[in-house]
Amino acid sequence: MRNKSFIILVMTFLIIIPVYMIFIKTPNEKSEIENRYLVTFDDLEGKSFFDKSFQSTLADALMDQFIMRYRFNNMKKQVELFSINVLEPLYIKDKTDLTLSFVPGTGVVRVGNSNYLMNYVMDYKEEYEEQYLSRFSQINQLQKDFPNIRINVYKPTQIHEVDFFDEPNDIKSFGKFYNDLFIENLEVNYSSLKIDNVSTYFNYFYGSDHHWNNRGSYQGYLDILALLNVDELPISINDEICNEQNIFNGTFSSRTSFVYPGDSMCAYHFKDLVDTDVSSISSDYGSVEVNSILGKTLYQVEHVENSNTFADKNTEILPEGYYYNEAFPAYGPLSVFDSHQVEKKSILIIGDSYMGPVLPLLSNHFNKIYAVNPSTYQELTGEYFDTYQFLNEIEVDEVLIMYTIENYFHPERYGAFEIIRK
Repeated sequence: MRNKSFIILVMTFLIIIPVYMIFIKTPNEKSEIENRYLVTFDDLEGKSFFDKSFQSTLADALMDQFIMRYRFNNMKKQVELFSINVLEPLYIKDKTDLTLSFVPGTGVVRVGNSNYLMNYVMDYKEEYEEQYLSRFSQINQLQKDFPNIRINVYKPTQIHEVDFFDEPNDIKSFGKFYNDLFIENLEVNYSSLKIDNVSTYFNYFYGSDHHWNNRGSYQGYLDILALLNVDELPISINDEICNEQNIFNGTFSSRTSFVYPGDSMCAYHFKDLVDTDVSSISSDYGSVEVNSILGKTLYQVEHVENSNTFADKNTEILPEGYYYNEAFPAYGPLSVFDSHQVEKKSILIIGDSYMGPVLPLLSNHFNKIYAVNPSTYQELTGEYFDTYQFLNEIEVDEVLIMYTIENYFHPERYGAFEIIRK
């Protein structure tokens, strides 16, 4: 009798929960913690039941809309990580600061005993090498086709590109091989962020996210000034403030269900920043039309000045929710930074999310910065950004290409980041 009652109870639970999630519960459309949109049951509309995409969408929706999903995921990960901590000493006898440990089911690895997480080291793929060489050929051709505009390349190096994990983990990585391709094949000015040891990485990057922090991005800014031969002193740091109360959990945290501690979000205050007008093609920023570039209407974003760049100068802590995208915004897929310093040069910067923190600082050294993220540009406009059309129509003195290494070969974004359109 007890067994029968238990079975009825379980069956009732299995029926009621899906009915509640599909027909009653208000769907959660976005996860602020994971910084992504969630799959809802509305996404099943128009799909055939016999279509494979219906089954996968239904599974994703059930997972994303499940009651107390964060709590259950965390409990599962906590159990897995407890098992790791118990079992690791049995098969990893001499764990060091450079020992890499996989977080089960995530593709993320942990560095030593720290709370720093990273993607696994780079493997060799022939198609990656071919795509690198193709991209380098495009960049070299761009310089030949525009001999009066200096082309520069800067690469924000990430931890999975380095080779100092190889010997301690008895593995063979190919990040150095790919990085050597840059040096050997680019015929333009080139430099990259130097990460010589794991301590430098810890200093420059978040433990819970793949982006560089305020220290790393400031070093990138200094590197770019040197690459571009800017004969001016860099912007001085006034002080640094950190948000100890609201912890930043980045993409690695979301992929590991937030079982490792996040990061304190820190930002610099700078001295003597030049007032800069910023406009973007993204209509999210308002309705005040500024002008048009390549047929795209630009809207005023904000007025960048001493008091509101990165943080309010008068606050002792950063505001709640002041995380990477707010502290270092990308400003839009095509933005113009106009400092009205007409005696200085203008530059086109083509990059990804890593360029957000350096753009307001570089604007102090240029009259105009045209900044474009080709991937989000394509997503917003439905068109590929045409570098040749831009350089033929807009006058600039320099071009800076600052992709991270994935955007030289990433299959889903490769087309958007091509320089030459066939």
